[in-house]
Amino acid sequence: MGMCEATRQRLFRPFMQADSSTTRRFGGTGLGLAISRRLVRMMGGDLLVEGTVGSGSTFHFTLQLPAAPSPALPSLQEPEVVAAQPLRILVAEDNTVNQRVVMALLSRLGRVVTVVADGRAAVNTVQCALFDLILMDCQMPEMDGDQATRAIREFEAGVGRAPTPIIALTAHAMSGDRDKCLKAGMDDYLSKPIEVRQLADMLNRWSAKRSVINS
Repeated sequence: MGMCEATRQRLFRPFMQADSSTTRRFGGTGLGLAISRRLVRMMGGDLLVEGTVGSGSTFHFTLQLPAAPSPALPSLQEPEVVAAQPLRILVAEDNTVNQRVVMALLSRLGRVVTVVADGRAAVNTVQCALFDLILMDCQMPEMDGDQATRAIREFEAGVGRAPTPIIALTAHAMSGDRDKCLKAGMDDYLSKPIEVRQLADMLNRWSAKRSVINS
């Protein structure tokens, strides 16, 4: 891109643009750079542009500002976690980034975690192993969270196994989503993004419920 000297001279004027076709294609009024330069100059600095045609343009500004005092950092307290149950947690989540986040949070809380990437794998894993809690993503390939939950409930009923608590994980925090998850057979609901305090409270609550049932 870049621009010639004549264009650079008028670039910071109000309602001026380097190329009039920009307004026709993308909109805009030509006020952005004028306002930006005015704001920088009000703070004692200046906004400049350098470059030549065909070599690109570089915009830069300089400011001299007083050093801000260091903010007082809040004390970080680890959430209190019930040490008993649940220990073995199955996480069904297809997004690899979300997998890492949930695994890191659960490991931080001292849990043993198994991760699968879709609902079908979650059902197969439950048929081969026992878990104290399942975190079930609602949107997954092969088989979504609702379908996987129904299949797990059918399997548990067929073999006489006590229902494993299943917690829905979803970014859709609409009013009807919780009812939809519960209707599919899930027991509770966590909305994304998940926070460690929120997750710890959920684990503690269901750990206490399972302790009462098993006592």
